[in-house]
Amino acid sequence: MSYGKIHAQFFDSSVNETDPMTRLAFIGMIVLSDRQGRLDLTPESLARRLNLDLDTVQRALVVLGSPDAGSRSPEHEGRRIVPIDPARSWGWVVVNKEQYRTADTNDNDTRADARERKRSQRERESTSSLTNTLTNTTKTHTERDGHAPSHRVTSSHTVSQKMCDAIFLKCWALVPRKEGRKEARKHFDKEVRRVIAAANTPAAAEAALDRLGSDVEKAITNYAAKVAAAGTEPRYIKTGGPLFYNFRDYVDWQEPATAPRPRGFVA
Repeated sequence: MSYGKIHAQFFDSSVNETDPMTRLAFIGMIVLSDRQGRLDLTPESLARRLNLDLDTVQRALVVLGSPDAGSRSPEHEGRRIVPIDPARSWGWVVVNKEQYRTADTNDNDTRADARERKRSQRERESTSSLTNTLTNTTKTHTERDGHAPSHRVTSSHTVSQKMCDAIFLKCWALVPRKEGRKEARKHFDKEVRRVIAAANTPAAAEAALDRLGSDVEKAITNYAAKVAAAGTEPRYIKTGGPLFYNFRDYVDWQEPATAPRPRGFVA
């Protein structure tokens, strides 16, 4: 689907001093042209697409294709459109469409802000999901033991959430290639939910969390030693996501013992 951006600068430019129908025709040409600004149409076809009479479109084409000393762009003497092929009387290129389409700082900032908001939302949802797991698990254990849920239960799951955050941060500090933190946290939280669900008391849940933290910490430490000993190039070192996902592969890893040199060996 073809589209075009109409910048606020449009309304401060000399093209805004032309008659309203010319401005409308120009806006329509920006929208109908492709990403490079090409509009391969005859005046008749353009008039039909814009739902304007042919005379209006032809007058607009003359104005937009004429030099404009008031234009901000020196290219093509300030013309807004130029022929695709000077040898024919139809088909135009909207000058600078591609440049303005890709160089809009405000739009880029808007998209960056939107990505940041989405990232923050995902983190909140992940934290909320983990907190709910801790809350529901603790309540289940309390009710299973014949006790009604109390404020102490809420305090217990809050401590567990803080414990999860502290464990993750401690482990993340050991990661040799600090990329993919969000993916690493996702895998870590999944492991937390698994060990919490398997525990039968709040105390057991916290003990399981502690063991999980120890295993992840040991695994990352071992992996860092492994790649250091092997002299692994940085680009081949695992990022946080794969490392946290496969941490069990390195929990019991040990550096291979160096084979003794045979007698008579000369370095």
